[in-house]
Amino acid sequence: MIIPNTLVAVLIVHNLDSRELRNFTNCFPQSVKVTAATTPESAYQSITGQTQLALVFLDAGLAGEDQFDLVTDIRKHQPSAVIILVSSFLNMATLRLSALLHCNDVLQLPVNPDDLLAIVNFYTDKHFSLHN
Repeated sequence: MIIPNTLVAVLIVHNLDSRELRNFTNCFPQSVKVTAATTPESAYQSITGQTQLALVFLDAGLAGEDQFDLVTDIRKHQPSAVIILVSSFLNMATLRLSALLHCNDVLQLPVNPDDLLAIVNFYTDKHFSLHN
């Protein structure tokens, strides 16, 4: 469960159209501060910023080199952030990519809001227990 009075910072690095992104971000509870990045450069600004990220949702549709570079930067600057690979197509190639990138989890779009809340709660509980 999300800890009361605690703002959870989430970064979404995506290649989604605006409708898909809006549908995805609307699933988050109000206690989650969502930042969206559409380019590796804008994602890097969030990764290296002052905000401690709890979760990073990484679109499997990004170019391969960008994915590896971003995950490396996330692990370097936000070592406790949970990385979840997001894809519209959950298949063996997506699962292999998740393993290669050392992601913590995989999420298939479109996402059910209850499922997303369960994932956010599960990983934020772990995140905050490590930092308290």
